[in-house]
Amino acid sequence: LPALGKKKLTELTHREVQRFAASLGVNGKGLAPKTVHTVFGTLHALLTAAQRDEIIIRNVADKCTLPRVTQSRAKAITSSELSRFLKAIEFYNIFFLDIFSGLRQSEILGLRWDDILWEKNSIVIRQQLQQKHERGAFDYYLTPPKENKQRCIVLAVSAIRILRKQHRKQQEQRLLAGELWDNAFDLVFTNGLGRPLNHQTVYKHLKKALQSCGMENYTFHSLRHSF
Repeated sequence: LPALGKKKLTELTHREVQRFAASLGVNGKGLAPKTVHTVFGTLHALLTAAQRDEIIIRNVADKCTLPRVTQSRAKAITSSELSRFLKAIEFYNIFFLDIFSGLRQSEILGLRWDDILWEKNSIVIRQQLQQKHERGAFDYYLTPPKENKQRCIVLAVSAIRILRKQHRKQQEQRLLAGELWDNAFDLVFTNGLGRPLNHQTVYKHLKKALQSCGMENYTFHSLRHSF
C-alpha cells in the first residue's frame, strides 16, 4: 500500500512488481538497498503463499532485479573519543552499560533484573524486547535472543556500578509513580512508570548525545562494535 493495494492479485504482472521494486530505491522513495530487499521479500512471500494455495498460477515476483546490498562495516568509537562520549552520556545509564557489554539494542531493552548475576559481575542474555506493529496494537513482548542462543557477559566493575545506580534510580521512580508503576517484565531500563522503552525514542536520545560531542556519525550498533 498504496502502490499495489488496489490491484487484484490475479491481475498483478511481473512488470508491475518490477516497477514497484524500482520505485523503492534511491531514485524513488530513496530507501536503502537492504530495506528494499526486506520490503520486496515480504511481497514475494505473500505471492508464494498465494501460489501454494492455487490462487495464482505463478509468482510474478520471481526473477525481479533488486539493488545490490553492500555490507558496510560499523564504525567503532576510538580510545581517544571514549572519554568525550562517556561525558556526553553521563545521565544515560543504558548507553554506558551497552558500550561495556556489547548488547544489541533489543537485548539491552529486554534485560531483566533476574538476568544480572551480582556475585559474578555478569549478565545473562536470555531474551530481547520487541514491539508489535499491527493496526491498533503496539504491545511489547519478549522473544529469545538472535539465533536462540543465550550467553553470559562478564562486566567491568564500572558497569556493575552503573547497574547498581540504575537499580536505585528505578526504586526512586517506583516510589514516585505509586500505583501507576507497571514493570510487568521486571526490566532494568524502563520509563518513569516502569513501562518498556520505545526503540526509536532510545535511539533519538543516543543521537542527541552523540551530536552534543561531535560524534553524530555513530549509531547504536557502534556501541556493540566498539565493545
